Amino acid sequence: ISGPSMEKAFLEGVLSTGCNVESYGVLPIPIISFETWKGGFDAAAFISASHNPSEYNGIRFRTAEGYGMLYHQTKMMDLYEKGAFREGEGRKTDRAPEDAIKRYADYVEGKLEFERPLKVVLDMGNGSACGMFVLYKRLDFDGKVINGEPDGLFPGRGPAPTEESLKEAAKKVVETGADYGVGFDPDADRGLVIDDRGRIVTPEKVAVILAKEWYGPG
Repeated sequence: ISGPSMEKAFLEGVLSTGCNVESYGVLPIPIISFETWKGGFDAAAFISASHNPSEYNGIRFRTAEGYGMLYHQTKMMDLYEKGAFREGEGRKTDRAPEDAIKRYADYVEGKLEFERPLKVVLDMGNGSACGMFVLYKRLDFDGKVINGEPDGLFPGRGPAPTEESLKEAAKKVVETGADYGVGFDPDADRGLVIDDRGRIVTPEKVAVILAKEWYGPG
């Protein structure tokens, strides 16, 4: 698994330019984005190969507002190609991922209301979503967790949430009478929704449902 060695190399490079870094360990991307936005950071970086197999890895970036940072919108690649780096001695501060998850849970809990506690099946995919069950507990959900142990080899059902790989989760939704299920990818920036009859709800359909809820005519 290349994550720790890639993190070490990245930190050495960033610190050598005089940047101060707060390191949070393993966190889902939504929480990294939230921390970047609420914490007043200039940017964020996280090591992830998204839903690719474990032999792949990469580094992705967030803007100060917590949005995805696209290379063509920044000078990042120009600076890299020219080697135009500043020199300095940055400082690294380790932060507890649990604290970041709690802050995110506090925020989400204050934004959502439910008519009743929901029953849900969560396929964490052995990825960063494994630490997120606390959020569902805070919301009073009755949750059944599948593949809830972090493992970078993704032994449970592979890294990509698909209709095929989420068959176990879909079966659990029906067996337990859950309201819905979700199967996350390793960095938890995407998830496939399963309805109460065990059917995958495509992202396009989810988008339509949310749009109808959030937006009115005009």
